[in-house]
Amino acid sequence: MAAGDFLSSIELISPTEFAKKKIQSLQDYSILAAESVATCSAVRVRADMMQQMDLIGFGSLPIVLASVFFTGACARTE
Repeated sequence: MAAGDFLSSIELISPTEFAKKKIQSLQDYSILAAESVATCSAVRVRADMMQQMDLIGFGSLPIVLASVFFTGACARTE
């Protein structure tokens, strides 16, 4: 790859356009965060979320314990 190929692939934008893109990204992130908080505060969603957290967290306990056991068993065989 020649140096000219690299320079021709760079897209130059004005500082105004750069600032607009950054502000738009911040605005999109803020809207997404606000909608997420509003959705999670609903009573029905909160009950479903707690049920899923229990299923995922407590339900994965046997797999996690097996992993910890075998990792510890391998580490002790030096």
